[in-house]
Amino acid sequence: RDMLRITLQDSHGNKVCVTTTHLESTAAQLKKRQEQFEEGLADLKSHANRVGAKLSIFVGDLNMSSKDDKSPQLKSLTDGWVDAHPSAPTWDARTNKRVERMVNNDKTYCRFDRCYFG
Repeated sequence: RDMLRITLQDSHGNKVCVTTTHLESTAAQLKKRQEQFEEGLADLKSHANRVGAKLSIFVGDLNMSSKDDKSPQLKSLTDGWVDAHPSAPTWDARTNKRVERMVNNDKTYCRFDRCYFG
C-alpha cells in the first residue's frame, strides 16, 4: 500500500505535514497493518522534523480496531475523532444500510477511519 504526503505552508511560513493512506484490512492482517502504521508515522515524523512543520496529521482508512491502539507513538498524538465524537464509530453496520449490505448483514460497529495529529 502507498501513502501520500503533502506539506502545506500558510502565509506566515507555518508548515503542516499531512499523510493519508489506506492500510491493510481484516484481523488476519493485524501484524502487517501495525507495521504499515508504524512506518507511516515514523516517515511523517521524520519529514515534519526535516521541513520544520509545526503540525503533523496522519489520516485515512486505517482499518484499525481497538487491538491496533497499542502503538507507543500514539501517546504523542491526539486522536481527532475521539476528541470530536468520543463514542461514535466511523463504521456502523447497525444503522447504515449501505454498510450493512457491503458486509453481508454483519453488525460491525467500530472506528476503522482515523485522524491523528500532533
